[in-house]
Amino acid sequence: MPNLTGISELYMSLHKPEDDDQEIVRQACSGDTNAFEKLLTRHKRHVGAIAAAHVPASQVEDIAQEVCIKLYLGLSKIREKGSIKGWLAAPTILIVLFLVFILFSFVRNNGYT
Repeated sequence: MPNLTGISELYMSLHKPEDDDQEIVRQACSGDTNAFEKLLTRHKRHVGAIAAAHVPASQVEDIAQEVCIKLYLGLSKIREKGSIKGWLAAPTILIVLFLVFILFSFVRNNGYT
């Protein structure tokens, strides 16, 4: 049987428990701005992908900024600290739906249909 000690050590060095979202959220809740920035950097593609699937590319950055604000204001209210990706999906989708509703209302109310 091969010796797997080196492989497990390599895995542990690459995947440190302190890098988990749960720990980063705890740090951010304690006021660590670097941890908050790490969360944003880690999940910006996820938020961008959800938004880009539903709105023009020109709106994606605005939606990401709104989600960033929602995350900042709601960080301490996240029940499962490890489920940040799922938590971010909800406000992203709500903001997208709101934007689509506003655009649809504008088009309909101004006779562009």
